[in-house]
Amino acid sequence: MAEILTTDQAAALLALGRSTLEKWRCTGAGPKFIKLGLRRVGYHKSDLEEWIAARPRRASTSETKHLGANIERNRPASLKEELDEEIPF
Repeated sequence: MAEILTTDQAAALLALGRSTLEKWRCTGAGPKFIKLGLRRVGYHKSDLEEWIAARPRRASTSETKHLGANIERNRPASLKEELDEEIPF
């Protein structure tokens, strides 16, 4: 049987605050969760481990922005114009 963790246990495993998981549940972000009752949720430990494994990063957001700035600066003008064009939806 799969191990089910409480919100506090899941937050501890992910090194996040309980309120972060609560906000993510409302917005649809974060790991999958299960409803255990009207006011109780849980997390399959395997889902949390999969969620962690799916998020490897080589740079933080700030480093990515910094790298992006260097890429933009070195991009040829014709490509810059092409990328700046609006994409119709």
